[in-house]
Amino acid sequence: MEVKGGEIRVPKPSNEVLEVKKRFYTAFKIKGTIGAVDCTHIGIVAPSSTDPSNPLCMYMNRKGFYSINVEAVCDHRLVFTAINARFPGSYHDSGIWTTSPTLVHLRTHRSQCDNWLLGDQGYPLEPWLLTPVAEPSNAKEVTFNTLHEIA
Repeated sequence: MEVKGGEIRVPKPSNEVLEVKKRFYTAFKIKGTIGAVDCTHIGIVAPSSTDPSNPLCMYMNRKGFYSINVEAVCDHRLVFTAINARFPGSYHDSGIWTTSPTLVHLRTHRSQCDNWLLGDQGYPLEPWLLTPVAEPSNAKEVTFNTLHEIA
């Protein structure tokens, strides 16, 4: 995926997708991966508390400071390919994901479900989103979680 003019662009030609997957595998050893998604809090100055449609408390995050919770997708080069900066700091990653343009795109292109993103435990497991195994019970699951954590 790549952002061009504010739009998400998933590599379309099969050779481009294969190249991204190959490079992601070379870097992080997880097959089929086209990117990684996560959110981060970007600190802001406290917004005006006089706007009833945008209450101040919406921007206070669980870490105790005012922020915008920004969802970002990066590729194997660790280059941002999609950014979603529409949510105040009180929103959880999984809540942002439910309306993410990236999710909408992946749902629309279900035929490409052998291409997926990596997400942390704050995201749901989906056909296009791999998350860590919650309670690994064998060596393969432990290895997957270790590789997932590195990526």
